[in-house]
Amino acid sequence: MQSNENPASFDNNNIFVKPVDVSAPERMREIRIMDNELKLQFVDTFAKLITAAFAMVAALAWNNAIQTLITNALGTGNEVLALFIYAIIVTIIAVIAVVWITRSFNKLHTMVEKEKKSE
Repeated sequence: MQSNENPASFDNNNIFVKPVDVSAPERMREIRIMDNELKLQFVDTFAKLITAAFAMVAALAWNNAIQTLITNALGTGNEVLALFIYAIIVTIIAVIAVVWITRSFNKLHTMVEKEKKSE
């Protein structure tokens, strides 16, 4: 490389890759940070998947319990009515839960945004 050229590396297609002037210790620190961020993202994703799996098991348990309760309350001859009542109850619970979660998230998001602006 000639002394008057820009200190940047290029791949075979002359596409800019990364500045060469980054020292080795700085580059190693960047790599460690990226590695830790990747590990954090992996653990975060894994935790969300495990949480969702347990939530699904709990939902299935409640599903069975509520269906049995309604069927026993109405008798075995009213299975269609029991299914409709069950669907209505579950829908109401789902709507309340989604509204509550959305409001909580929006409050937290607003609080974080205000904090960012004040910094």
